[in-house]
Amino acid sequence: YLRYHGLPIEGISAQRYGKGRKLLDMGLIPSNLTISDQCHYLEEQHVKMLRESPVLEGQFHTYHSSPYHHFHFPQVSQNSGFLWHKFHLISAYKHFIERTGEPEVTTQTNPFDSSVVDYVFYTVDGRESKSRRGNFSNRNVQEGRIKLLGRLGLLSQGEISSVGNLPNFQNPSDHMPLMVKFLLT
Repeated sequence: YLRYHGLPIEGISAQRYGKGRKLLDMGLIPSNLTISDQCHYLEEQHVKMLRESPVLEGQFHTYHSSPYHHFHFPQVSQNSGFLWHKFHLISAYKHFIERTGEPEVTTQTNPFDSSVVDYVFYTVDGRESKSRRGNFSNRNVQEGRIKLLGRLGLLSQGEISSVGNLPNFQNPSDHMPLMVKFLLT
């Protein structure tokens, strides 16, 4: 799941808004788009129930335990401050450079400000996720029909700065290219 309510906007989009930090509120996805917190389009009867009743009735008020985490969420909700789905998605990138231990960078908005905002996700049959100080890692990944064969390596902020920051003559964009190779069995 993603708890977005209260996160700094630049943590998700890498956009900077001058002085001070702008935080995400509960309305990340506008209600008129009729997309639920479970990442599904809402059917007409769900939209009507969500808009008419602050206390949802029946199945919409019950909570269930997802097999993917230990939290309990409603079956249908909108603008709760959380997003989640039932797909086993993991990033094709590790987000840390193994040879240096530094974080990978996919974009740079100025010489002192770089982050990861670009991803390539793929589905696996299972995995264990571990979080330490806000950094997530996957262990015991059980690949299914899609097998990750390789990926183009990324650079750290220091490595990018040493070649002239982004964009530059080698990379004319402020985003690093992502490239992965999969095998479908």
